[in-house]
Formats: sequence, structure tokens, C-alpha cells
Amino acid sequence: MRAKEMIPEFAEVTGIPAESVKVADRALADAGMRAKGRGPKPPEVTRQDVLRLLLGVVGSPALSRAHEYAAEASTAKIAYSHISRGGYDDLKYLIGLDEDKLKGMNLLDALTTICANLSKPEFEYMGYALGVGEVKLEIPVGGPVDLYVSNGLDAEAHYQFNVVTNYPGFPGVERLGRVRGSVLAWIGRTFNPEAEDE
Repeated sequence: MRAKEMIPEFAEVTGIPAESVKVADRALADAGMRAKGRGPKPPEVTRQDVLRLLLGVVGSPALSRAHEYAAEASTAKIAYSHISRGGYDDLKYLIGLDEDKLKGMNLLDALTTICANLSKPEFEYMGYALGVGEVKLEIPVGGPVDLYVSNGLDAEAHYQFNVVTNYPGFPGVERLGRVRGSVLAWIGRTFNPEAEDE
């Protein structure tokens, strides 16, 4: 899919206005974080391009600076984790990613793997039905990213990726973006992995 087609679909799936998505996407493309091209055959948008856009458009305090937050968040590692297991302890069953491997990944690689896994039939239920299971991201403006995984019963895992930014604050303004597992599954189904990895 090309960027021109991706932007309205991304806006519809995420509920973020298309104009906001365009501004953030342009910032990413201008910063070299998404391939640009003109003419009849511009490059395809990759899964990681879309994930950087998601991080930038949700987490950046200024859309024209979405590339700055996306770059910082993409390389963030887990700084905190809490797991309440109840009678259940297999994270791999929920998102197809072993907990030790997740802890060694940066946020962009973790989300790329989670998106790919959530697009598979065995993980379809995640994020779609209450009480069955859920994956969600919480991204406060300019702050750390929280990943929550739940089996909907007695187990939940919370991982915080430490994003340290140098943005000036906006006094009195707080915003927390929530991204459901269904958005991550859509990214996994719709976009191919990075072209250079193929």
C-alpha cells in the first residue's frame, strides 16, 4: 500500500483525523523515517513505517515533530514490568512472543512482532471480545509507552518502555492515547515487513 492510500485507512482505523495523520506522516518522511518517492510507482509503506507513524502521531506533543518522538520511542527498551499471573503464565499464548525475548527488544521491534502475530488466526480474539483477552498500548504525550497484555481472566502483564524526551511541556495539558489490539492486528494484516528484510 502506498502512503496516499494508507493515510485515510489509518485515520479510519485509529479514529485520528486524516489531516493530523498527514502532518505527522510528512514529518516522518521528511526526516527519512519513511521512504518517499514520486511518479507512478512510489514505494510501499512498510509495517515499521506505520508503527513509527502511530507512535509519532499519538505520542508527539507537536505533529510537525512526530519524527522526534517516533525515533526516541522506537529505540526504547523495557524499564519496568509487572506480571500478575493467577493460574496462567504463558505470554506466548496471548501474543506469540516469549517474555524473555520481549524484554530484550526495543519497542519498534516488539510492536512489529506483536502486529505480525496478532494478524494470525490463532490470535484473532485478542482485543476483540471483552473477557477473552486484550492487548493495548497507552502513550502519554511525550512520555513512556505502556504495553498491557491480559488473558481477560486472571492474568495481566504490564511493560513500560522508557521514552525520555526533551520536549518542553504544555502546562495544564495532558493527553493519553490508547491503541487497542485491533489496530495492531490491522497493521499486521495490512502492511508487509520492511522491504530490506525480504
